[in-house]
Amino acid sequence: MKFYWFGDSWVKGDELNKILPVTTWQKSAFPQLVSDYYGAECVNLGANGHGVDNLAWEFSKVVNDIDPATDRVFFFLSSDIRTWMFNEQGKLCWIGTHPGFVPKFAHPHWEQHLRYFDNPHQRSYNYDRSVNLLYFWCKSLGITCYLSNIFTTQTTPKMDHTDPTCWLLPRDQCIATSIIPYIDNDSGELLVNDNPILTNEQWKTQQQHVEKYIRPLFCHPNISGHKKIAESIIALLDHA
Repeated sequence: MKFYWFGDSWVKGDELNKILPVTTWQKSAFPQLVSDYYGAECVNLGANGHGVDNLAWEFSKVVNDIDPATDRVFFFLSSDIRTWMFNEQGKLCWIGTHPGFVPKFAHPHWEQHLRYFDNPHQRSYNYDRSVNLLYFWCKSLGITCYLSNIFTTQTTPKMDHTDPTCWLLPRDQCIATSIIPYIDNDSGELLVNDNPILTNEQWKTQQQHVEKYIRPLFCHPNISGHKKIAESIIALLDHA
C-alpha cells in the first residue's frame, strides 16, 4: 500500500532540513507521519513553489504506478495566485504573484501575463479546472483521492463537480488552520509576522501559534507543526 502526496513546500517538508539531519528530515513531514500511521509507503512528490497547475503534470508521471485497489492519492492545493505555464521549450515556469515580484524559474512572458490576463476570475477558473481534472481522472481509474487546501481557501467556485466526500476539508477551509488561526487569501502568503490586516489581539494569538508551530523556521511548519497537521489529517481520514 502506498500513499502518494502532491503539493508544494509544506507537503515536501521544506525547512525541516535546517533543524534535522539531511538523511532524516523528510521523515518528520506530515505525509510521512500519516503514511506511517496507516502502514503505507510514503511517496512524497511535494515541491517548492508548486501550485494547482503543477499537480496534473506531476500526477501524470506516476499514475501508471498507482494501484487503485490499495493506494491512496492526496492532492494539497496551494493558493490560486501561484500560476505556472509552459515555456517554448516545454518546461513549466512560474508566472509569479504580482508585477513587482520576480519569480524563480520565471516564464519569459510572466510580466505580460500578469498585466493582460491575470485576474481573480481567471485564477479561480484555473483552480477549479485543475481540481475537476484531478478528481475525474482518479475516478475514471478507480483511484481513491483526497483534496485539501493548504494555507488559503476557495469559497466561491466557478465550477465544482467533485464529490464532497473526497475533500478532507470543505473548500472554504484549509489545513493550515490546524496550526495557525489566521490566513490571508488576498496575498496567498502566510501571516507569520505582524501584519496590518490583523488587529493587535489577533496578532497576539497568531504569534503564539507561530512560535509553537513555525519557529525557528521562516514560513513552514516545524516538527510540532507537522505533527499537529498529521494528527488533524488522521482524524479526518478516520471519520471519512
